[in-house]
Amino acid sequence: MKQITKGKPVKIEDVEALLKDKVRMRDRDRVEQMINRLAEGGKEKLQMISDFDRTLTKQHMDGKPMLSSFCVFSQCSQLPNGYKEKDAALWRYYRPD
Repeated sequence: MKQITKGKPVKIEDVEALLKDKVRMRDRDRVEQMINRLAEGGKEKLQMISDFDRTLTKQHMDGKPMLSSFCVFSQCSQLPNGYKEKDAALWRYYRPD
């Protein structure tokens, strides 16, 4: 894979994983734009949340439960209501009481 660096545009062809037969993209240009926006922000601004099932992070701190990665998104004030509504519907479907 080509080194992704701030200020240098990246093309889909530069990311070997995106060239595999099983990878499907509806809008290659949009994917390219998203990759470049991530690179433009630089590593200092990149936040990655990957521990959706709490196997890597603490489940409690000082006796209080910590948020899972899904909860971080559901409580984010910057996401549109449509996301939150879909998130709640999926939660009810997959995690019924």
